[in-house]
Amino acid sequence: MRYYVLLLLFLGACLLTACGSDAGRTVEHPMMFTKTEITPLTQDKGQRAPKIVLSTPAETQQLYRSILALPHLPEHPICEHKKGRRYQVAFIAVNQTFYATIDKNNCGTIAFEQGDTKIRQGTTLFWVYLTNLTLGKIP
Repeated sequence: MRYYVLLLLFLGACLLTACGSDAGRTVEHPMMFTKTEITPLTQDKGQRAPKIVLSTPAETQQLYRSILALPHLPEHPICEHKKGRRYQVAFIAVNQTFYATIDKNNCGTIAFEQGDTKIRQGTTLFWVYLTNLTLGKIP
């Protein structure tokens, strides 16, 4: 009987502390990003690409979390042949910068250069969000 009580206490403690789950686990880059610089990579030769700066931590964190929430690119994706913009994104924290490349060509992929380097695939909702974020800021 004593073992059942101990087992129940252990299971209850596990439920209360999210034992064995990902709850409370930090993401790959737990620091707070304070600024984001988005640089278009597809420009005519000789033209300097204007840089978009998201200077509020809320916008920066929202873009970062939106990318992390995207599905991973399947191992053998079937992609449409389409043209789109490419961007280099710099997520800036106090003492470190993390880079990602957003590529709307073909499969529409997003990849971080450090940390979680799994390639993600943009969704329609993500592309609409990115377009609204950069609307009027890129010629």
